Amino acid sequence: MIDRAAEPTWNFKVILDREPTDAELDAIYEAGLDDCAMAGGPDGRVWLMCSREAGSVLDAIASVLGELRTAEGPRAVGVDEYDDVQPMHQDIALADEAVKLACEARAAHQQARILLLLEAA
Repeated sequence: MIDRAAEPTWNFKVILDREPTDAELDAIYEAGLDDCAMAGGPDGRVWLMCSREAGSVLDAIASVLGELRTAEGPRAVGVDEYDDVQPMHQDIALADEAVKLACEARAAHQQARILLLLEAA
């Protein structure tokens, strides 16, 4: 069994193709995205601001995108950072994650995986 208490919390936003209706927003939260909040900008773009516990930022993004796919409504068209996409754990520094993700091959693999998840959404 995974000890989720030991996992950091990652902050990021998932950009949506349109604003959800009230019923679609309910479906999004019921799909497991109760750790995300709707937000938008003056340009009409809307996104989910997510704070997801996971072993890595990629795992956090993948789990949110997977849950979003199960809900009726808007689809993800992008992922972006907010709050520097850093873990909220006091004992995990952003530098530690930067070292893990510094390998160019790993970063390229992660980007390709995110793009595949977005295409499937």
